[in-house]
Amino acid sequence: MFSRCKQLFQGCFDKRIPEYRFAFSRKNRSCHYSRIQTARATQQQNMNALSSQHVKKLQLVGRRRLCHWADKPLILQPISWSHDNNALTSMLTRNTNTMLWQLVMCMSIFSLASSSCNSDWDCSLNGVCQGGVCKCDPAWDDGLNCSKLQSLAVTVPTAPSCNQPGCAYHGDPSANTSTTWGGSVLKGHDGKYHMYVSEMANHCGLGDWRTNSFIAHAVADTPLGPFTRSDTAVPVWSVCPEVDILKTDNETLYLMYIMGDGTPIGNISSCTSKEHSQLRETSYDEKESLSDTVDGNQTITIHSSTSPYGPWTRTEALMLNIPPLGNWCPTVNILANGTVRLMFLNAGDIIQIMQADHWRGPYYLMTPVGKAVTSCSVYRFKWCVEGEFLYQDARGNWHALFHMFDYPNHTKPLWCGGHSFSRDGLVWSNASQAYNNSIHVSYPNQSSGFIWALRRERPKLLFDQNGIPTHIYNGVDMPGLGTYTMVTPLGHN
Repeated sequence: MFSRCKQLFQGCFDKRIPEYRFAFSRKNRSCHYSRIQTARATQQQNMNALSSQHVKKLQLVGRRRLCHWADKPLILQPISWSHDNNALTSMLTRNTNTMLWQLVMCMSIFSLASSSCNSDWDCSLNGVCQGGVCKCDPAWDDGLNCSKLQSLAVTVPTAPSCNQPGCAYHGDPSANTSTTWGGSVLKGHDGKYHMYVSEMANHCGLGDWRTNSFIAHAVADTPLGPFTRSDTAVPVWSVCPEVDILKTDNETLYLMYIMGDGTPIGNISSCTSKEHSQLRETSYDEKESLSDTVDGNQTITIHSSTSPYGPWTRTEALMLNIPPLGNWCPTVNILANGTVRLMFLNAGDIIQIMQADHWRGPYYLMTPVGKAVTSCSVYRFKWCVEGEFLYQDARGNWHALFHMFDYPNHTKPLWCGGHSFSRDGLVWSNASQAYNNSIHVSYPNQSSGFIWALRRERPKLLFDQNGIPTHIYNGVDMPGLGTYTMVTPLGHN
Protein backbone atom coordinates (compact mmCIF):
# COMPACT_ATOMS: atom_id res chain seq x y z
CA MET A 1 0.00 0.00 0.00
CA PHE A 2 2.87 2.37 0.72
CA SER A 3 5.17 1.41 -2.16
CA ARG A 4 4.20 4.40 -4.32
CA CYS A 5 4.35 6.75 -1.38
CA LYS A 6 7.70 5.35 -0.32
CA GLN A 7 9.18 5.84 -3.77
CA LEU A 8 8.01 9.43 -3.96
CA PHE A 9 8.98 10.07 -0.38
CA GLN A 10 12.57 9.12 -1.11
CA GLY A 11 12.69 11.33 -4.17
CA CYS A 12 11.55 14.30 -2.11
CA PHE A 13 13.77 13.56 0.85
CA ASP A 14 16.86 13.48 -1.35
CA LYS A 15 16.39 17.19 -2.00
CA ARG A 16 16.44 18.14 1.65
CA ILE A 17 18.89 20.48 3.33
CA PRO A 18 20.37 19.07 6.58
CA GLU A 19 19.96 22.30 8.55
CA TYR A 20 16.18 22.25 8.13
CA ARG A 21 13.77 20.13 10.09
CA PHE A 22 10.19 18.97 9.95
CA ALA A 23 7.41 19.53 12.44
CA PHE A 24 3.91 18.09 12.54
CA SER A 25 0.92 20.06 13.71
CA ARG A 26 -1.63 17.82 15.43
CA LYS A 27 -4.17 20.61 15.42
CA ASN A 28 -4.44 21.16 11.68
CA ARG A 29 -2.75 17.93 10.59
CA SER A 30 -0.15 19.72 8.48
CA CYS A 31 3.61 19.57 8.09
CA HIS A 32 6.00 22.46 8.41
CA TYR A 33 9.58 22.94 7.25
CA SER A 34 11.68 25.26 9.42
CA ARG A 35 15.33 26.25 9.66
CA ILE A 36 17.33 25.14 12.68
CA GLN A 37 20.67 26.37 13.95
CA THR A 38 22.49 23.07 14.15
CA ALA A 39 22.99 20.50 11.44
CA ARG A 40 23.05 17.72 14.02
CA ALA A 41 19.26 17.54 14.23
CA THR A 42 18.87 14.88 11.61
CA GLN A 43 15.85 13.93 9.58
CA GLN A 44 15.80 10.59 11.33
CA GLN A 45 15.49 12.12 14.79
CA ASN A 46 12.66 14.35 13.72
CA MET A 47 10.87 11.60 11.88
CA ASN A 48 11.17 9.28 14.87
CA ALA A 49 9.24 11.89 16.84
CA LEU A 50 6.55 11.87 14.19
CA SER A 51 6.30 8.08 14.16
CA SER A 52 4.47 8.16 17.49
CA GLN A 53 1.46 9.32 15.52
CA HIS A 54 0.16 5.89 14.55
CA VAL A 55 -1.71 5.76 11.25
CA LYS A 56 -3.51 2.51 10.68
CA LYS A 57 -4.72 3.11 7.17
CA LEU A 58 -3.43 5.44 4.57
CA GLN A 59 -4.46 5.70 0.97
CA LEU A 60 -3.01 7.93 -1.71
CA VAL A 61 -5.53 9.96 -3.65
CA GLY A 62 -4.39 11.65 -6.82
CA ARG A 63 -1.39 11.30 -9.10
CA ARG A 64 0.81 14.38 -8.74
CA ARG A 65 4.58 14.67 -8.51
CA LEU A 66 5.79 15.46 -5.03
CA CYS A 67 8.90 17.47 -5.81
CA HIS A 68 8.99 20.58 -7.90
CA TRP A 69 11.49 23.36 -8.59
CA ALA A 70 10.26 26.66 -10.03
CA ASP A 71 12.14 29.73 -11.21
CA LYS A 72 9.44 31.92 -9.71
CA PRO A 73 6.89 31.45 -6.95
CA LEU A 74 4.43 28.78 -7.91
CA ILE A 75 1.61 27.43 -5.80
CA LEU A 76 1.12 23.71 -6.20
CA GLN A 77 -2.08 21.94 -5.31
CA PRO A 78 -1.48 19.68 -2.33
CA ILE A 79 -1.97 15.95 -2.46
CA SER A 80 -4.88 14.80 -0.38
CA TRP A 81 -4.80 11.71 1.77
CA SER A 82 -7.69 9.80 3.23
CA HIS A 83 -7.35 8.57 6.80
CA ASP A 84 -10.49 7.08 8.29
CA ASN A 85 -12.53 9.50 6.17
CA ASN A 86 -10.53 12.46 7.47
CA ALA A 87 -8.79 14.72 4.96
CA LEU A 88 -5.06 14.86 5.56
CA THR A 89 -3.19 17.41 3.47
CA SER A 90 0.45 18.43 3.64
CA MET A 91 2.52 20.95 1.75
CA LEU A 92 6.00 22.27 2.19
CA THR A 93 7.45 25.48 0.85
CA ARG A 94 11.03 26.76 1.05
CA ASN A 95 12.19 29.94 -0.67
CA THR A 96 15.88 30.10 -1.65
CA ASN A 97 16.85 33.38 -3.36
CA THR A 98 14.71 33.49 -6.51
CA MET A 99 13.89 29.82 -6.49
CA LEU A 100 10.88 28.40 -4.70
CA TRP A 101 11.23 24.84 -3.56
CA GLN A 102 7.91 23.18 -2.96
CA LEU A 103 7.56 19.69 -1.62
CA VAL A 104 4.31 17.95 -0.91
CA MET A 105 4.99 16.17 2.36
CA CYS A 106 4.46 12.58 1.44
CA MET A 107 7.59 11.98 3.54
CA SER A 108 5.88 13.18 6.69
CA ILE A 109 2.83 11.05 6.09
CA PHE A 110 5.05 8.10 5.28
CA SER A 111 6.90 8.60 8.55
CA LEU A 112 3.64 8.70 10.46
CA ALA A 113 2.84 5.33 9.00
CA SER A 114 6.39 3.99 9.25
CA SER A 115 5.51 1.52 11.97
CA SER A 116 2.27 0.47 10.30
CA CYS A 117 2.51 -2.73 8.27
CA ASN A 118 0.44 -5.44 6.67
CA SER A 119 3.25 -7.94 6.15
CA ASP A 120 6.98 -8.38 6.69
CA TRP A 121 7.51 -6.88 3.23
CA ASP A 122 6.39 -3.51 4.64
CA CYS A 123 9.26 -3.89 7.12
CA SER A 124 11.82 -4.26 4.31
CA LEU A 125 12.15 -7.92 5.37
CA ASN A 126 14.49 -6.53 8.04
CA GLY A 127 11.91 -7.30 10.70
CA VAL A 128 8.54 -8.89 11.26
CA CYS A 129 5.10 -7.34 11.17
CA GLN A 130 3.35 -7.98 14.48
CA GLY A 131 -0.05 -6.48 15.20
CA GLY A 132 0.39 -3.95 12.42
CA VAL A 133 3.75 -2.75 13.77
CA CYS A 134 7.24 -3.48 12.42
CA LYS A 135 9.54 -5.16 14.92
CA CYS A 136 12.94 -4.52 13.36
CA ASP A 137 15.92 -6.81 13.52
CA PRO A 138 19.01 -5.61 15.40
CA ALA A 139 21.13 -3.18 13.40
CA TRP A 140 18.11 -1.87 11.50
CA ASP A 141 16.30 1.33 12.43
CA ASP A 142 12.77 1.14 13.83
CA GLY A 143 11.92 4.61 12.54
CA LEU A 144 11.57 4.06 8.79
CA ASN A 145 10.17 0.58 8.15
CA CYS A 146 13.44 -1.07 9.17
CA SER A 147 15.10 0.44 6.11
CA LYS A 148 18.08 2.27 7.61
CA LEU A 149 21.22 0.75 9.12
CA GLN A 150 21.91 1.85 12.68
CA SER A 151 25.55 2.92 12.73
CA LEU A 152 27.47 3.53 15.91
CA ALA A 153 30.43 5.89 16.28
CA VAL A 154 33.77 4.82 14.87
CA THR A 155 36.93 5.18 16.92
CA VAL A 156 40.39 6.44 16.02
CA PRO A 157 43.02 3.67 16.17
CA THR A 158 46.56 4.42 17.32
CA ALA A 159 48.41 2.12 14.92
CA PRO A 160 51.09 4.16 13.05
CA SER A 161 49.89 2.99 9.64
CA CYS A 162 46.18 3.06 10.47
CA ASN A 163 45.33 6.02 12.69
CA GLN A 164 42.48 7.54 10.73
CA PRO A 165 38.86 7.51 11.97
CA GLY A 166 37.38 4.03 11.67
CA CYS A 167 40.50 2.69 9.99
CA ALA A 168 40.47 -1.09 9.69
CA TYR A 169 43.28 -1.43 7.17
CA HIS A 170 45.18 1.26 5.26
CA GLY A 171 47.90 -0.80 3.62
CA ASP A 172 51.34 -2.12 4.56
CA PRO A 173 54.04 0.58 4.76
CA SER A 174 56.77 -2.06 4.66
CA ALA A 175 55.38 -3.18 1.30
CA ASN A 176 55.14 0.43 0.04
CA THR A 177 51.34 0.42 -0.09
CA SER A 178 48.94 2.92 1.40
CA THR A 179 45.63 2.52 -0.42
CA THR A 180 43.02 -0.19 0.15
CA TRP A 181 39.45 -0.35 -1.06
CA GLY A 182 36.84 -2.36 0.81
CA GLY A 183 37.35 -5.63 2.63
CA SER A 184 35.54 -8.95 2.95
CA VAL A 185 35.86 -10.08 6.58
CA LEU A 186 35.05 -13.38 8.25
CA LYS A 187 35.92 -15.19 11.44
CA GLY A 188 38.23 -18.12 10.79
CA HIS A 189 38.42 -21.47 12.54
CA ASP A 190 41.42 -20.05 14.45
CA GLY A 191 39.16 -17.52 16.18
CA LYS A 192 40.77 -14.56 14.41
CA TYR A 193 39.18 -12.17 11.94
CA HIS A 194 40.46 -12.34 8.38
CA MET A 195 40.15 -9.56 5.85
CA TYR A 196 40.61 -9.96 2.10
CA VAL A 197 40.94 -6.55 0.52
CA SER A 198 41.90 -4.79 -2.70
CA GLU A 199 45.27 -3.11 -2.17
CA MET A 200 47.26 -0.98 -4.62
CA ALA A 201 50.85 -1.98 -5.35
CA ASN A 202 53.83 0.39 -5.51
CA HIS A 203 52.32 3.05 -3.25
CA CYS A 204 49.75 3.92 -5.90
CA GLY A 205 46.34 5.40 -5.27
CA LEU A 206 42.88 4.28 -6.26
CA GLY A 207 43.26 5.79 -9.72
CA ASP A 208 45.60 2.89 -10.60
CA TRP A 209 43.24 0.11 -9.58
CA ARG A 210 42.99 -1.18 -13.16
CA THR A 211 46.69 -2.12 -13.20
CA ASN A 212 47.91 -2.23 -9.59
CA SER A 213 45.21 -3.93 -7.54
CA PHE A 214 45.92 -7.20 -5.76
CA ILE A 215 44.23 -9.11 -2.93
CA ALA A 216 45.88 -8.68 0.45
CA HIS A 217 45.11 -10.89 3.45
CA ALA A 218 45.15 -9.11 6.81
CA VAL A 219 44.38 -10.46 10.30
CA ALA A 220 43.05 -8.97 13.56
CA ASP A 221 41.88 -10.20 16.95
CA THR A 222 38.64 -8.18 16.80
CA PRO A 223 36.36 -6.98 14.00
CA LEU A 224 37.50 -3.39 14.61
CA GLY A 225 41.15 -4.19 13.94
CA PRO A 226 43.34 -2.52 12.95
CA PHE A 227 44.19 -5.43 10.67
CA THR A 228 47.81 -6.39 10.03
CA ARG A 229 48.98 -7.69 6.67
CA SER A 230 49.61 -11.42 6.74
CA ASP A 231 50.25 -12.27 3.11
CA THR A 232 49.26 -11.69 -0.48
CA ALA A 233 46.31 -13.95 -1.28
CA VAL A 234 46.16 -13.20 -5.02
CA PRO A 235 48.77 -11.08 -6.84
CA VAL A 236 48.23 -8.34 -9.42
CA TRP A 237 45.78 -8.26 -11.14
CA SER A 238 42.82 -8.98 -8.89
CA VAL A 239 40.15 -6.80 -7.29
CA CYS A 240 36.93 -6.68 -5.20
CA PRO A 241 37.24 -9.98 -3.30
CA GLU A 242 34.49 -11.76 -1.43
CA VAL A 243 35.32 -14.78 0.70
CA ASP A 244 32.72 -17.23 1.99
CA ILE A 245 32.93 -20.46 3.98
CA LEU A 246 31.52 -23.73 2.70
CA LYS A 247 31.21 -26.37 5.42
CA THR A 248 30.72 -30.00 4.50
CA ASP A 249 30.89 -33.25 6.45
CA ASN A 250 34.47 -33.70 5.35
CA GLU A 251 36.03 -30.25 5.42
CA THR A 252 35.71 -26.49 5.78
CA LEU A 253 36.49 -24.72 2.54
CA TYR A 254 37.23 -21.02 2.08
CA LEU A 255 36.05 -19.77 -1.32
CA MET A 256 37.24 -16.48 -2.81
CA TYR A 257 35.32 -14.84 -5.66
CA ILE A 258 37.11 -11.96 -7.36
CA MET A 259 37.37 -10.04 -10.59
CA GLY A 260 40.68 -10.95 -12.24
CA ASP A 261 42.82 -14.05 -11.82
CA GLY A 262 46.18 -12.82 -10.54
CA THR A 263 47.63 -12.14 -13.99
CA PRO A 264 48.69 -8.55 -14.80
CA ILE A 265 46.58 -6.94 -17.52
CA GLY A 266 48.87 -4.01 -18.25
CA ASN A 267 51.97 -2.20 -17.07
CA ILE A 268 51.99 -1.98 -13.29
CA SER A 269 52.34 1.67 -12.31
CA SER A 270 55.11 2.87 -10.03
CA CYS A 271 54.04 5.69 -7.72
CA THR A 272 57.05 6.82 -5.75
CA SER A 273 55.73 9.83 -3.86
CA LYS A 274 52.97 10.31 -1.36
CA GLU A 275 51.80 13.42 -3.21
CA HIS A 276 51.46 11.45 -6.43
CA SER A 277 49.49 8.75 -4.66
CA GLN A 278 47.06 11.16 -3.03
CA LEU A 279 46.49 12.97 -6.31
CA ARG A 280 45.62 9.76 -8.06
CA GLU A 281 43.33 8.67 -5.24
CA THR A 282 40.94 11.54 -5.87
CA SER A 283 41.17 11.66 -9.68
CA TYR A 284 38.85 8.95 -10.91
CA ASP A 285 36.77 8.56 -14.00
CA GLU A 286 33.09 9.31 -13.88
CA LYS A 287 32.52 5.68 -14.74
CA GLU A 288 35.15 3.16 -13.74
CA SER A 289 34.84 0.12 -15.93
CA LEU A 290 37.10 -2.31 -17.69
CA SER A 291 36.63 -3.37 -21.27
CA ASP A 292 33.49 -5.39 -21.73
CA THR A 293 33.73 -9.10 -22.29
CA VAL A 294 31.70 -10.71 -25.07
CA ASP A 295 28.39 -12.52 -24.97
CA GLY A 296 28.31 -16.28 -24.63
CA ASN A 297 30.02 -18.81 -22.40
CA GLN A 298 32.81 -17.43 -20.24
CA THR A 299 35.05 -18.62 -17.45
CA ILE A 300 35.83 -17.03 -14.12
CA THR A 301 38.55 -17.87 -11.63
CA ILE A 302 37.54 -19.00 -8.14
CA HIS A 303 40.18 -19.52 -5.46
CA SER A 304 39.74 -22.13 -2.74
CA SER A 305 41.66 -23.14 0.38
CA THR A 306 41.16 -25.23 3.51
CA SER A 307 42.82 -22.45 5.54
CA PRO A 308 42.21 -18.71 5.65
CA TYR A 309 45.98 -18.33 5.24
CA GLY A 310 46.06 -20.31 1.99
CA PRO A 311 47.60 -21.62 -0.14
CA TRP A 312 44.88 -20.88 -2.65
CA THR A 313 44.00 -23.20 -5.51
CA ARG A 314 42.69 -21.70 -8.75
CA THR A 315 39.61 -23.24 -10.36
CA GLU A 316 38.18 -22.15 -13.70
CA ALA A 317 34.38 -22.13 -13.54
CA LEU A 318 32.15 -21.96 -16.60
CA MET A 319 29.42 -19.33 -16.91
CA LEU A 320 26.80 -20.21 -19.51
CA ASN A 321 25.18 -17.80 -21.97
CA ILE A 322 25.78 -14.62 -20.04
CA PRO A 323 25.77 -10.99 -21.22
CA PRO A 324 28.96 -8.90 -21.26
CA LEU A 325 30.35 -8.54 -17.76
CA GLY A 326 32.47 -5.38 -17.67
CA ASN A 327 33.23 -4.23 -14.11
CA TRP A 328 31.20 -7.03 -12.57
CA CYS A 329 32.61 -7.72 -9.03
CA PRO A 330 30.71 -10.91 -8.05
CA THR A 331 28.98 -11.45 -4.72
CA VAL A 332 27.70 -14.86 -3.63
CA ASN A 333 25.62 -16.63 -1.04
CA ILE A 334 26.31 -20.31 -0.43
CA LEU A 335 23.34 -22.40 0.67
CA ALA A 336 23.52 -25.32 3.08
CA ASN A 337 23.20 -27.85 0.24
CA GLY A 338 26.20 -26.35 -1.57
CA THR A 339 24.20 -24.39 -4.14
CA VAL A 340 25.77 -21.03 -4.94
CA ARG A 341 23.66 -17.99 -5.79
CA LEU A 342 25.71 -15.26 -7.50
CA MET A 343 24.73 -11.63 -8.07
CA PHE A 344 26.64 -9.48 -10.53
CA LEU A 345 26.51 -6.22 -12.44
CA ASN A 346 26.73 -6.68 -16.19
CA ALA A 347 28.28 -4.27 -18.67
CA GLY A 348 24.93 -2.58 -19.18
CA ASP A 349 24.78 -1.58 -15.48
CA ILE A 350 22.08 -4.19 -14.86
CA ILE A 351 22.02 -6.41 -11.77
CA GLN A 352 21.42 -10.07 -12.61
CA ILE A 353 21.44 -13.44 -10.81
CA MET A 354 23.27 -16.66 -11.62
CA GLN A 355 23.30 -19.99 -9.82
CA ALA A 356 25.35 -23.19 -9.73
CA ASP A 357 24.60 -26.52 -8.10
CA HIS A 358 28.25 -26.68 -7.03
CA TRP A 359 30.77 -23.92 -6.50
CA ARG A 360 32.89 -25.31 -9.34
CA GLY A 361 30.05 -24.53 -11.74
CA PRO A 362 28.69 -24.35 -14.29
CA TYR A 363 26.83 -21.13 -13.47
CA TYR A 364 23.62 -20.32 -15.34
CA LEU A 365 21.34 -17.29 -15.44
CA MET A 366 18.29 -17.30 -13.17
CA THR A 367 16.91 -14.02 -14.50
CA PRO A 368 16.07 -12.89 -18.07
CA VAL A 369 18.97 -11.51 -20.06
CA GLY A 370 18.95 -7.73 -20.05
CA LYS A 371 16.27 -7.41 -17.36
CA ALA A 372 17.36 -5.86 -14.08
CA VAL A 373 16.26 -7.67 -10.92
CA THR A 374 16.45 -4.40 -8.98
CA SER A 375 16.84 -0.75 -9.85
CA CYS A 376 16.97 2.63 -8.20
CA SER A 377 14.00 3.98 -6.29
CA VAL A 378 15.34 7.53 -6.68
CA TYR A 379 15.22 8.91 -10.20
CA ARG A 380 18.25 11.20 -10.03
CA PHE A 381 20.87 8.62 -9.04
CA LYS A 382 23.25 8.09 -11.95
CA TRP A 383 24.43 4.64 -10.83
CA CYS A 384 22.44 3.14 -8.05
CA VAL A 385 23.21 -0.56 -7.82
CA GLU A 386 26.91 -1.33 -8.06
CA GLY A 387 29.45 -2.73 -5.61
CA GLU A 388 26.79 -5.27 -4.60
CA PHE A 389 26.81 -7.50 -1.49
CA LEU A 390 24.39 -10.43 -1.33
CA TYR A 391 23.26 -12.24 1.85
CA GLN A 392 20.42 -14.06 3.58
CA ASP A 393 19.03 -13.32 7.02
CA ALA A 394 18.15 -15.84 9.73
CA ARG A 395 14.59 -16.16 8.37
CA GLY A 396 15.83 -17.04 4.90
CA ASN A 397 14.99 -13.70 3.30
CA TRP A 398 17.41 -12.32 0.74
CA HIS A 399 19.07 -8.92 0.94
CA ALA A 400 21.60 -6.91 -1.03
CA LEU A 401 23.56 -3.79 -0.18
CA PHE A 402 24.80 -1.52 -2.95
CA HIS A 403 26.89 1.53 -3.53
CA MET A 404 24.64 4.35 -4.70
CA PHE A 405 26.56 6.82 -6.83
CA ASP A 406 24.77 10.03 -5.85
CA TYR A 407 26.05 11.95 -8.86
CA PRO A 408 26.24 14.88 -9.47
CA ASN A 409 24.63 15.85 -6.14
CA HIS A 410 27.01 17.69 -3.81
CA THR A 411 24.94 18.18 -0.68
CA LYS A 412 25.78 16.66 2.68
CA PRO A 413 25.03 14.02 3.60
CA LEU A 414 25.10 12.08 0.36
CA TRP A 415 23.16 8.86 0.12
CA CYS A 416 25.80 6.30 -0.80
CA GLY A 417 24.42 2.99 0.48
CA GLY A 418 21.38 1.20 -0.92
CA HIS A 419 19.37 -1.81 0.22
CA SER A 420 17.13 -4.17 -1.72
CA PHE A 421 15.28 -7.23 -0.46
CA SER A 422 13.58 -10.38 -1.75
CA ARG A 423 11.74 -13.43 -0.47
CA ASP A 424 13.20 -15.85 -2.99
CA GLY A 425 16.35 -14.11 -4.21
CA LEU A 426 14.85 -13.64 -7.69
CA VAL A 427 12.05 -11.08 -7.32
CA TRP A 428 13.46 -7.99 -5.63
CA SER A 429 12.32 -4.64 -4.32
CA ASN A 430 13.82 -1.48 -5.73
CA ALA A 431 16.96 -0.29 -3.97
CA SER A 432 16.29 2.38 -1.35
CA GLN A 433 18.67 4.43 0.78
CA ALA A 434 20.20 2.58 3.73
CA TYR A 435 23.06 4.82 4.87
CA ASN A 436 24.92 7.96 3.84
CA ASN A 437 28.49 9.28 3.82
CA SER A 438 28.42 10.89 7.26
CA ILE A 439 30.76 9.25 9.77
CA HIS A 440 30.17 9.71 13.48
CA VAL A 441 33.58 9.76 15.18
CA SER A 442 34.38 9.26 18.86
CA TYR A 443 37.76 10.85 19.54
CA PRO A 444 40.27 9.83 22.26
CA ASN A 445 39.64 13.08 24.18
CA GLN A 446 36.00 12.01 24.72
CA SER A 447 34.68 14.46 22.16
CA SER A 448 32.71 13.40 19.11
CA GLY A 449 31.58 14.80 15.81
CA PHE A 450 30.77 14.05 12.19
CA ILE A 451 33.05 13.91 9.19
CA TRP A 452 32.14 13.33 5.56
CA ALA A 453 33.58 10.78 3.18
CA LEU A 454 34.12 11.87 -0.40
CA ARG A 455 33.39 8.28 -1.36
CA ARG A 456 32.03 5.39 0.69
CA GLU A 457 31.69 2.27 -1.42
CA ARG A 458 32.13 -1.55 -1.55
CA PRO A 459 29.83 -2.42 1.40
CA LYS A 460 30.49 -5.75 3.13
CA LEU A 461 28.80 -6.95 6.32
CA LEU A 462 30.18 -9.09 9.13
CA PHE A 463 27.69 -11.34 10.94
CA ASP A 464 27.67 -12.93 14.39
CA GLN A 465 26.92 -16.60 15.05
CA ASN A 466 23.17 -15.86 14.86
CA GLY A 467 23.38 -14.24 11.45
CA ILE A 468 22.99 -10.71 12.81
CA PRO A 469 25.07 -8.02 11.04
CA THR A 470 27.46 -6.42 13.54
CA HIS A 471 29.85 -4.37 11.37
CA ILE A 472 29.97 -2.85 7.92
CA TYR A 473 33.22 -2.43 5.98
CA ASN A 474 33.57 0.15 3.21
CA GLY A 475 36.26 1.56 1.00
CA VAL A 476 36.36 5.27 1.87
CA ASP A 477 38.07 8.33 0.46
CA MET A 478 38.43 10.76 3.36
CA PRO A 479 39.50 14.36 2.67
CA GLY A 480 43.09 14.82 3.80
CA LEU A 481 43.25 11.33 5.32
CA GLY A 482 43.68 9.11 2.28
CA THR A 483 41.84 6.12 0.88
CA TYR A 484 41.44 3.11 3.15
CA THR A 485 39.08 0.44 4.39
CA MET A 486 36.79 1.61 7.19
CA VAL A 487 34.88 -0.44 9.73
CA THR A 488 31.70 0.90 11.31
CA PRO A 489 30.00 -0.97 14.17
CA LEU A 490 26.26 -1.38 13.84
CA GLY A 491 23.92 -0.62 16.72
CA HIS A 492 21.35 -2.99 18.14
CA ASN A 493 17.81 -2.02 19.12
